[in-house]
Amino acid sequence: MGAVRDSTLGGVMAGVPGERRQRRIPGGRRKRIVVRVDPQTWFQLKAGAVAARRSLPAYLVEVGRRPLISGTGGMSLAGQRAMAEQLDTVLTRLGRSGTLLNQIAARLHATGQLHAGLDGVLDYHRRTVAQLVGLLERLDGSR
Repeated sequence: MGAVRDSTLGGVMAGVPGERRQRRIPGGRRKRIVVRVDPQTWFQLKAGAVAARRSLPAYLVEVGRRPLISGTGGMSLAGQRAMAEQLDTVLTRLGRSGTLLNQIAARLHATGQLHAGLDGVLDYHRRTVAQLVGLLERLDGSR
């Protein structure tokens, strides 16, 4: 029997009772927890899962494990993801500016002449470091 789409809950229900997709996947999840909640709580959880762009079960697992993520105790899942994206962006920018500074330093050592764009690269580097410091302070303040 195939899976039946349940449009009211937005999920796929197994055609055979007790048979779960995860059990058919080698190394899949073996444990299942059933939680009963009232409709208001269910809608709050579902809204949180949608905001975090996760399925409801994945959202519940992440919320349950949240205190284990160091330095993010008071931060929502969406906030944690946004912080991670911002940190990744800043680290990429630092890598790029570091590469530019190394190239300018190599040219200076080889030719003895300063590169015309040195001021712009240093300004970019200073702004990026200031952005990183701001993110780290926000992260430290959420503890």
